[in-house]
Amino acid sequence: MATATPFEEVYPAPGPVNQVEQAYPPASSLPTLKPGELPEPPTEVLKPDEGKSALNGIVYSYTIHAVIPGTVFYLTRAVGENNDQVPLALLGSQESRGDIAGSTNENGFIQLNNIEPGNYYMVVWAPLNWAIVETEAQNQTPLLITLEPNESLNLGIVYVSWP
Repeated sequence: MATATPFEEVYPAPGPVNQVEQAYPPASSLPTLKPGELPEPPTEVLKPDEGKSALNGIVYSYTIHAVIPGTVFYLTRAVGENNDQVPLALLGSQESRGDIAGSTNENGFIQLNNIEPGNYYMVVWAPLNWAIVETEAQNQTPLLITLEPNESLNLGIVYVSWP
């Protein structure tokens, strides 16, 4: 009498075929804009504690012409002699490096308060990869964010190739 191997006990996966949960909203359900049409950037800014900084903005994908709701992002400190270079590896938010994590709301807005002043890059989770925020659509130049003490910075629209 043959016995089932562990592989045979779990394969095929149980449940109906094609019943896979979406990790992100499908592109068809995102609030889309016409090519060339941009969302209204936020105007309200947060007031940071003394000596700290705040920022806000909206994350916009120039590849699908839509804001990106409900995705995670993080600020990572710039590196290099002048603290203006992108870190060599973008592996997700690492608190030990001083990274600051957040997520976009249902309208793609971001808000962070009481951030240590300094130079940062913003990295957004795109399906299966991290994407760095760019200075403008399809420019592919990473956006260096410089935060000064007691500053509330409105980034306006930040661009990312997503997905």
